Amino acid sequence: VHTKNPSVPVVLVTGTGSEEIAVEAMKRGAFDYVIKKPSHIRHLPHTIHAALEKKRMKEEREKTEKALRESEEKYRKLVENLKERYFFYSYGTDGVFTYLSPSITNILGYTQEEFLLHDTEYITDNPINKEVVSHTESSIKGISQPPYLVEIFHKNRSIRWLEVTKVPVFDKEGRVVAVEGIACDITEKKTAEERIRQEKELTANLLMVAEAVSNTTDVDRLMEGIINCISRIMGFDVCLSYLWDNEVKVFRPSQGYGLSHMVSSVFRTETLDNTVKFLKRVMGKKEPVIEALQPYSGADALSDHL
Repeated sequence: VHTKNPSVPVVLVTGTGSEEIAVEAMKRGAFDYVIKKPSHIRHLPHTIHAALEKKRMKEEREKTEKALRESEEKYRKLVENLKERYFFYSYGTDGVFTYLSPSITNILGYTQEEFLLHDTEYITDNPINKEVVSHTESSIKGISQPPYLVEIFHKNRSIRWLEVTKVPVFDKEGRVVAVEGIACDITEKKTAEERIRQEKELTANLLMVAEAVSNTTDVDRLMEGIINCISRIMGFDVCLSYLWDNEVKVFRPSQGYGLSHMVSSVFRTETLDNTVKFLKRVMGKKEPVIEALQPYSGADALSDHL
């Protein structure tokens, strides 16, 4: 029977009361045995009921154990994922850390000991971090704090963003005895948001240029608007624009952005022809040419660059 279905309970009914038979039957997986005598056979229904009840309890236990294993596996994966994005901590009413989870290393690169000893040194000078001390002090006073952002250095000196949530812990008398918190690495989210912001700003600037082109015939005003947009888009400190004079084959100065008064006078009076090395490269190409220049100071240095 057990060969075909191991879960079926077996009760052996025998005409002999041999202990050898009983032991052998139990070894082979029988639940119990009943002797074919009036004084014993009347216990058969109870034995069958007990066998079925044992089967039911075994099936429930196996089902519970399976559910537990599945739950453990699910939470194991959850904890593994948490280790890559979250770390947990707690500190006393003196503001000193009493616990820091090992996942700090996965997220910020520091060991627990490194971070506990020098945590304030890893905070950047971003103005958003000025509220960190206030949040900490308020939590110690028992005031719940909303989640807030912290900009912090990774051990490799890259910038990371954390979203911090902390709650005060009270004793039975309602006194604050500790503060527990969780920090989530949201660097990827912040990077994506910044990229979207830059793309929106770029689109706005390009639309501004397009509008300027369509609404003005004043070339100087048009070029002024264009180089202002370009400087914002590219992040340039200085931007110069020249217009090609096809009659005399020179570039005439048009608009300048970010020039000092002294340098501006040089820019306004000096034309460029296509014998300039950089312009030779530009004139020979259809696509834009970008060339890094060293910082300059003074009118003579500007002329040398050009």
